[in-house]
Amino acid sequence: MSEQTGDESGALARRRAPRRSGQVSVADLVAIVRPTGLWDAWRCFTADELGEAEEYAKSLGVAVQYFNE
Repeated sequence: MSEQTGDESGALARRRAPRRSGQVSVADLVAIVRPTGLWDAWRCFTADELGEAEEYAKSLGVAVQYFNE
């Protein structure tokens, strides 16, 4: 599921349903992939998803950034 919403500035944001099963809190997130210029492709990952994070980053030609580094 995906929906577009506008914020106060009129910019569009794309929201996607999580791919994870179950609840994940912000404290569970350990890494992020942030391809430059592709803000809608940014994704956060839990410790159990680090392999997926590495594959995703490689497919975009960027590095995984780990929190608390």
